Amino acid sequence: MIIQSSQPETTLPYRVWMAIKDNPQCRLHSVARMLGMEPKAVSSVFSKLWQTGKILRTGDRSNYLYTVAPDASHPAKYGRGPYKTAEKCGVTCRLKFVKSTAGNTIFDECRQNWSGYQINKMLEGVRL
Repeated sequence: MIIQSSQPETTLPYRVWMAIKDNPQCRLHSVARMLGMEPKAVSSVFSKLWQTGKILRTGDRSNYLYTVAPDASHPAKYGRGPYKTAEKCGVTCRLKFVKSTAGNTIFDECRQNWSGYQINKMLEGVRL
């Protein structure tokens, strides 16, 4: 006989957020262990919470420590919640801009930004 609970199960982002709130400065693996899950199963939730600014990440790669952001509200407790990425998080990259000439300049700009293209250009002189 299966017993139905009166309330639906809380969302995984909410459970992860509460585990980090109860145990500040914790690692992904320890939170996964607390929840009885594999680290791969919760890693995307950590990324989403970090991107939305609900948790803070400190430390070096593979040794990140997570804490709850002081001004953040908890994620949706039940159902799906709206997630908006925080303005402070983002990817920065260096782009090369190509002067506009006749022909396909968009292709040239993309091609010159490809790191493999640069390596290929260096190896052209070595190949027979």
